[in-house]
Amino acid sequence: MVAAPLIKKFAFKPYQRSFQESVSFGNGIWKTREGWILRLEDAQGHIGFGEIAPLPPAWGGESMEAIKNCLTYLAKNRQPLQESIQKAHGLPSVQAGISMARLQIERFFKTQPKNTLKVAAFLPTHKATPAYLTAKIKEGYETFKLKISGLSLPAIYDLLEPLWAAIPAGTTLRLDANQSFSKNDCAQLLAYLNNKPIEFIEEPLKNATLKGMLDLQHKTNIPLALDEQVGTLEKLRQAEAAEWPSIYVIKPSGLGDLYAFLKIRAASRGTFVYSTAFETVIGLKTLIQLASSEHNPLAIGIGALETLRPDFLSPQQDIRPYLQAEWGMNIPFETLWNAL
Repeated sequence: MVAAPLIKKFAFKPYQRSFQESVSFGNGIWKTREGWILRLEDAQGHIGFGEIAPLPPAWGGESMEAIKNCLTYLAKNRQPLQESIQKAHGLPSVQAGISMARLQIERFFKTQPKNTLKVAAFLPTHKATPAYLTAKIKEGYETFKLKISGLSLPAIYDLLEPLWAAIPAGTTLRLDANQSFSKNDCAQLLAYLNNKPIEFIEEPLKNATLKGMLDLQHKTNIPLALDEQVGTLEKLRQAEAAEWPSIYVIKPSGLGDLYAFLKIRAASRGTFVYSTAFETVIGLKTLIQLASSEHNPLAIGIGALETLRPDFLSPQQDIRPYLQAEWGMNIPFETLWNAL
């Protein structure tokens, strides 16, 4: 890999975006998505845009003040990009944003495979009806993500029972549990879901450890996915060392140095599913490029972006059941930057 370029200009601007409705997770409510857009330029005039899209501190994300202080320092002390990434140690969303820009400056994806991607549709709990599911299937969607965190087991059964008859062969559900269930509840849930069209379940176990998740995976034929437990490169390395045998749900915008991630991915036996952290179109383009640069039949999880209120930082191209790798190639990043 060539040496990281020296940065001549390092600029950043904040953004705030609203959700159509407050987003509820197992541990709270998220009302406003905040982040920063980066514009980096090297000595040869090559420009790269990146996005810093941290999760809220309540979700384990970085302090907004710490991010701003780091960006201010890096803008005043310009250096090779890899050194800038290292200086942002402990702030994985900053490292991800800088490495997004570096990937653009170095035109990394120009030489990578370009594969068509399937997209998983988001199935909001209040719309999880046979009629809504059938309508989305007619649009071409084959995979659906449904959040079940915060629901009791009887409520989950009541939600799912009407759907089973509406799901045709070849269509599957992903269930996102956000570490909501005790060992006993997990056992009951997995028994209920046995032989149902479930693609995988994300992080069902409350207070989960890697060992706890491995033990649970060994007791079921339903694939389990690590999500919160692989939110950063450090955590992903720990899962790799533990030889996690199944699925990783990866949110690139909070992961850390994406070059380091690519090395891990190349050596891993795991399956990577790329998922949104409610980023702008700038971060989304990188997510799509990462996903299309490997041969992976599992759909990317970007359907939840529809919960954000549309604005100029939203995708202006439709999110369809299938996306070409060239999606977003004509996004006017400079125009978006000037509009901030």
